[in-house]
Amino acid sequence: MDPATVSGDEIRQEFGLTGRIVMFFGTPRAHKGVEDLIAAVAQLNRPDVTCLIVGANPEAHYDASLQRLANAQVRLLPMQSFDRVPAFMAAADVVVIPQRQTAFSEAQMPAKLYDAMAMARPIVATQISDIPETLAGCGVVVPPDDVNALAGSIAHLLDHPDEARYLGLAARAKCVQMYSWDAMQHTLTALVENVLQVRRRQ
Repeated sequence: MDPATVSGDEIRQEFGLTGRIVMFFGTPRAHKGVEDLIAAVAQLNRPDVTCLIVGANPEAHYDASLQRLANAQVRLLPMQSFDRVPAFMAAADVVVIPQRQTAFSEAQMPAKLYDAMAMARPIVATQISDIPETLAGCGVVVPPDDVNALAGSIAHLLDHPDEARYLGLAARAKCVQMYSWDAMQHTLTALVENVLQVRRRQ
């Protein structure tokens, strides 16, 4: 994923999106805090902001409950193919990963966090699992289950585009340096070499 080669304009035109876009991308689940995101966007009370939830299944009971919570500012879109992820990310002004404080959340890392980082998106996420360490210096982290903090951080990034852009670029730089395929290959190669050296000494 390279933000320099991807535009979100096509996504905006396809779905008739205007104004600012706050995005959640992934399969909605209760532990992922999508309801908190909807409440946070409602609290902003900004008609120019659309909360886009990408990955919903209208036939799923939980997703249907989200639809009932939604208003004119919230749109639920179905799951998208993997090759469209960069374009959707490029269309977002802020990507939000509002994980709630649950045992399941603590045991996982959201894959879309790295997609957002790779696409240089400003990110607001919650202090769950390794998210704080991953976003240190390149994202905004708030306490889980705190709608006020979530809304405040989203509003801050929307109102400070230079800071948002800086964080997005810092997130991409960190992703390339530490979480890209090349970085992982280097880490794994070094690990294997160390193991082999230890075995040779035995």
